Amino acid sequence: LALFGATTFQSLFILQAAGLSVALWHMALLNALTLLAAVLPIHPPGGWGTIDSVQVLILEWMGYGPHLTTPSILAAHAFYSVLIFVGGMAGWFMCQRPSSSR
Repeated sequence: LALFGATTFQSLFILQAAGLSVALWHMALLNALTLLAAVLPIHPPGGWGTIDSVQVLILEWMGYGPHLTTPSILAAHAFYSVLIFVGGMAGWFMCQRPSSSR
């Protein structure tokens, strides 16, 4: 429950930063439906395309315009991808560094 709440607020803040003001309960519903869609074997690793399309369709169903939803969802996905890449690179560099306890 805490993880769902944290990801809901994280997504809410990122979409707001991308220019899409989403109501909190809409974001919670979007997050829940996205998690359900993610278990379907319809998308490649990373979810580019299918998960983004599902999110855009859900937001349009809630009444948000496609001229705002599409670029906001893609910007949020790009932000998550860069964040994961930077974290992975930091971890890789830390593993390459010689340990002082050896």
